[in-house]
Amino acid sequence: MEEQSNIGILRNLKDARQLPVLLALHLHNGDVPNSITINIQPTKQHGPIHESWPCGGQSVKHTQYCQVIDVAGQTIHEAMNSRELVQAIHDAFQAHRAAVEKCSVLHLDISTGNIVITREGCGILNDWDMAKIIGIEGAPRPGRTGTWLFMSARMLQNPEKIHEIQDDMESFVHVLIYIALVYTPLRIISKKSLGDLVSDLYYEAFKHEDGAYTGGTGKELSFRAQWIPEQVVFSCTPIQIVIHQLTLYCLDRLLHCDAEKRIAVNPPGDDDWDVGPDPTAAPRVPTKLYFKDHKAMGNLFTKALSWSEDRWSSDEKIEKKTLNIK
Repeated sequence: MEEQSNIGILRNLKDARQLPVLLALHLHNGDVPNSITINIQPTKQHGPIHESWPCGGQSVKHTQYCQVIDVAGQTIHEAMNSRELVQAIHDAFQAHRAAVEKCSVLHLDISTGNIVITREGCGILNDWDMAKIIGIEGAPRPGRTGTWLFMSARMLQNPEKIHEIQDDMESFVHVLIYIALVYTPLRIISKKSLGDLVSDLYYEAFKHEDGAYTGGTGKELSFRAQWIPEQVVFSCTPIQIVIHQLTLYCLDRLLHCDAEKRIAVNPPGDDDWDVGPDPTAAPRVPTKLYFKDHKAMGNLFTKALSWSEDRWSSDEKIEKKTLNIK
């Protein structure tokens, strides 16, 4: 990401108090020198990319560098309870909203590793290295941008898909669902184990003959069939309600994409008005486009956080479960 085009815009607006403090920016960054040769230190992860165990993509060599940011905190996994978890995601979501609406900058890598919780319990959206200005393609990047576990279903299904605002918004949903499944108290009411459910949703990957990897089928099916609300009962009622609503938002997006595909395959003609409906066609469910902007999702978080502490069970600690991921 170029300093003047992206980070520069964000920093200038933040200095002018036009962006919230919930957005972490780099105070300093620089390439890491090799301690022996004094040359820059390249990454080593690109080396074994053609082995059987890495999860796909092209072999890309990067230069390692260090960053100093203007906030300090801990990872979102270390939230004290479910309410603090949702508060942190809400805050990071509002920072994302401000960056999009005020700067036209899209983050591209919403993940658990890029949301930090401060000592005061606020969420910070960090790591804007991969961000891009909306509407400007710039230099093409090999492979997808983001963290596999939290990419949208459509990004995983299509390696060539252009990353949109809606993909970032869906990634926020996956961050919440993943941490809620892995860290918060719950009860599974289906034959599927928690480890299998998490594996199907977040670790699915299929290797193709050309070496490319795709996934996202489990995520898409979970939204269409409402797996999470139907198969998981969270001890924290607000978490259950928020996740249920967010999965409906994601379903709405899928239905909207279905409608766009139908129109692309069979565009309406001039004489369509006198042709009856196709009885074999899938039902056309009206969509509300909850992901057209940040409003609906932001309002949902705000409403949930306004509920009383009694509903949140604020004394309930969250901790990582032991999962058998196949």
